[in-house]
Amino acid sequence: IKVEYFFENEHIHKIHFVGIGGISMSALAKLCHARGIIVSGADRTQSPILDELKNLGIKIFVGHSAKNVNADCDLLVYTIAVGENNEEILQAKRLGIRTMERSDFLGLIANSFQNVIAISGTHGKTTTCGMLGAIFLTAQKNPTIHIGGECEMIGGNLKIGGDEYFITEACEYKKHLLKLPHNTGVILNIEPDHPDSYKNLQDLHETFDRFCLMSKNLCVINEKYKVLLKDLSLFNHITFGGNTISNFYAKNIRQFRTGKIYLDCYKNNEFYAKIQLNIY
Repeated sequence: IKVEYFFENEHIHKIHFVGIGGISMSALAKLCHARGIIVSGADRTQSPILDELKNLGIKIFVGHSAKNVNADCDLLVYTIAVGENNEEILQAKRLGIRTMERSDFLGLIANSFQNVIAISGTHGKTTTCGMLGAIFLTAQKNPTIHIGGECEMIGGNLKIGGDEYFITEACEYKKHLLKLPHNTGVILNIEPDHPDSYKNLQDLHETFDRFCLMSKNLCVINEKYKVLLKDLSLFNHITFGGNTISNFYAKNIRQFRTGKIYLDCYKNNEFYAKIQLNIY
């Protein structure tokens, strides 16, 4: 997978990331670097993430400046946190360089994979993404995993695998989850967390409705929040939760001092499997 193939009739050889120290941005930068793209980036302050990127051979600038952006740059990717008036973004526009916000770029990356699993919800995305990634790795499915945190099993926030499976987080901030094409969508919960991103609760619920409709193959929904969605008949879905009306639910949950959790998993009211979780 090469970013230069994502644009028709264009070759993308060099990308500059503004806000490269962010957990998602740094993973995207590492993915591009691994695919042979020349990557550079800047962030406001020094951090261990910047040290890691620098050790990979990525050119890093500490502090934002128009001087960080050169005319030979093909694309500038920025995080919404830096603001549209960032001097590097303005410099790119002066030089006629294409600019793209992080969520749009993630959507572009996702389009190059055969099966995208998008984990959404107000909280629990990173944990679930890490657990699902661990399952796929153990099953030897060779997934590419883009996670919004540090996961010990994948050695950080990115595991570069094949192009068959891409496991990533779908953030609801500014409705970014609607920019992520996916085959399987997962909704862990639907709770108001970004009042600056939604007009009201109805707007929030309708956004998750649209996310479900985008799921090409399947949407996996927490049974507790299914009542907030109105278009369930329009897409293939299954539910999970702690009660017997869910397609998948848990019984006999036991937690031990070691942190491990044991449970009995039921599928459509029939015993399915005993499961051991090795984390809280």
